[in-house]
Amino acid sequence: MKRLCLLFVVLLGACGRTAPPSPPPATSSSAYLDYSGRDDALSGGVKMIPITTPKGTFHVWTKRVGNNPAVKVLLLHGGPAAGHEYMEAFDSYFPKAGIEYYYYDQLGSFFSDQPNEPSLWEIYVPMQGPSELGASGKLEHWDRSKDLSAIAMPTLVIGARYDTMDPAHMEMMSKQVQHGRYLFCPNGSHLAMYDDQKAYFDGVVKFIEDVDAGRFP
Repeated sequence: MKRLCLLFVVLLGACGRTAPPSPPPATSSSAYLDYSGRDDALSGGVKMIPITTPKGTFHVWTKRVGNNPAVKVLLLHGGPAAGHEYMEAFDSYFPKAGIEYYYYDQLGSFFSDQPNEPSLWEIYVPMQGPSELGASGKLEHWDRSKDLSAIAMPTLVIGARYDTMDPAHMEMMSKQVQHGRYLFCPNGSHLAMYDDQKAYFDGVVKFIEDVDAGRFP
């Protein structure tokens, strides 16, 4: 049976089932780095995925790193149009842990198609307002906190001392979901994967490994 886990920061990721095989040892690259037989071997893991919209068919850029039949993580960047590149610090940690992971660029950003169709995309100012420090757009009174208790999959909520999101509120969210864990980054800000890297990645990798091994929840 597959078990899904949710990594909840600005991004959402998913990781696979709890059944064996375990991630390959960090010292063995033969299985993890073997791209033979994969349809993305020629491009080093890159695929352009066609998506059909009311405005036509466009292509979204993705890139796979590594092989692991049990643990696969999708890295979803913020935006709109932020791009995957600010998440490339994962390259320094996930391969050592044997985690298969995927980069992705939203439609309209970086390597993905950028059609001149604003109706196709998560638009910042109407939704949020002109600043992260004070919501004034359509999201100002958008509240889904009552739905947190419906989240049943294992969930990691990450808070950082200097983030624009209150870490105490993030901790509260971790207790509202059914199977939550809270990770606090004492030196982190909005991009704790850079300014509190050890705390961030130690916690994220441990969470993924615990879910995969059936140690959490």
